[in-house]
Amino acid sequence: MKRKSHYATLEKSDRLKALYSVLLRGGIFSTARLQRETGSVAIHSDIHELRQNGVPVSKGIYLGKSDGRKVYGYKLQG
Repeated sequence: MKRKSHYATLEKSDRLKALYSVLLRGGIFSTARLQRETGSVAIHSDIHELRQNGVPVSKGIYLGKSDGRKVYGYKLQG
């Protein structure tokens, strides 16, 4: 059985609006950059919520390693 996801609506969430605004600039944004530009520390969850609102966000895109850590990014599709 698939679980139902609870999520904020884009129209009412300043947090999601901020993330969407950054992604609208185009290009791939690392999770660290998205955190800096939006103030959110839960980018993966915020991306999930955007998807639930019908925003076509890519899967995590592997960008390489930095200081031994894997770096991922996101972009709008389409």
